Amino acid sequence: MKKSGRYVNAVVLMRMAKTFAIESESFIPSGRETTNRYAIASIVIAAATCEAMMNELEGMYQWLGGDDGDGSAMSEDENRLGALLTSIEGERGSTVLKFQALRHFTRLLPDSVLATTGEKMSTLMRLRNWIVHMKVQDMDRPGPKFFGSLPVKPLAKGALVNPLERIATPAVARWAVEVAIGLGTAIDICVKNAAMRTGISLMTHEVAMALHSHDQARKRRASKTKK
Repeated sequence: MKKSGRYVNAVVLMRMAKTFAIESESFIPSGRETTNRYAIASIVIAAATCEAMMNELEGMYQWLGGDDGDGSAMSEDENRLGALLTSIEGERGSTVLKFQALRHFTRLLPDSVLATTGEKMSTLMRLRNWIVHMKVQDMDRPGPKFFGSLPVKPLAKGALVNPLERIATPAVARWAVEVAIGLGTAIDICVKNAAMRTGISLMTHEVAMALHSHDQARKRRASKTKK
């Protein structure tokens, strides 16, 4: 019997990350709340989106087995990739490790593109972990070294800056969503199995176009304001 797969959690999460990234642009700090909660939500959910995409991809390999969704057998490499993803999941391996497995079994994208996607996703996961595990003693420090690769708020000389507020910006939130979009695009291109790509292409296109439309509307408003 023909089987089909689809992404469920990843679709919902990516849409949420996009929505919070857009909302973060309208956040106004107040006396009680100075940290942009929408930006933080977008970053954390974008990281969760990446996890969900790789987890659901691995789950579909289990579901489809040796069937590629149209009744024909998957290639040897595809079956080996499915087995490796299942093994990584069983050993509670990281999302980055799963993506490295995907890189190993595909030659459909240049190594430089895959490496860049992997590096950005690794940074996003480190950022999410830092947010979740940040301790009170971290509050008077500028932040870890990997902040240098993010569009964070610059440190003013002599100023006391909460490191959480340095990354709780619309720019970092937007970057995080774009990392998730990049992973979805890589999966769409790299995974030969049509059933395992169901929804990925539409999801990434939908979110990317929503961000583009938002940017265009913002530019038009800014142009009218200047006039």
